[in-house]
Formats: sequence, structure tokens, C-alpha cells
Amino acid sequence: MQPDKSYPSPDGRYRLDIYAHEVRMSHWIDCPYLYDNNTRDFLFSAGKLWNATKVDWSNDSNMLKLELRHYGCNSSIEVVFGLGQG
Repeated sequence: MQPDKSYPSPDGRYRLDIYAHEVRMSHWIDCPYLYDNNTRDFLFSAGKLWNATKVDWSNDSNMLKLELRHYGCNSSIEVVFGLGQG
């Protein structure tokens, strides 16, 4: 299955794929999945009720900021991944 959107890190090592998931008729959520392209490891998923509303990679690919909104809530959270230590 191909992602609906893909956000590779600037150096290409990591990739954030977005899969659109329908939760109700005409209610779609962009579910994020983070992968390491070098090892092919799956690193993170927020689950099918979290919508990725903003994706921001650092220039050196060591940090990923995600803004996530839970389905049914009006507020969002920011999740920051430090990826450069592995």
C-alpha cells in the first residue's frame, strides 16, 4: 500500500509516511508512520485517531517535529523526535 503523502528527511535517512484513514463518512485523518530508510525499521505510529497537521524536519535530519490532533478534539500537541543519536 502506497502512502498518500511522504515526507523524507533532508538527508534521506528517515521518512514520515501519511496514510489517510476514514473514520466516518467523509471524515478523514492523516495518520503518520515514521521509518528509518537505512535499517527499514518502523519507528513510530500515533495510531489511527491522530491526525498529523504539521511536519517539520530540521536541516540536519536529527529532529522531527510533528503537530498531532486527536480526532474529536479541538486542541493539538507537538511531538519532537531526536533522531541523530542512533
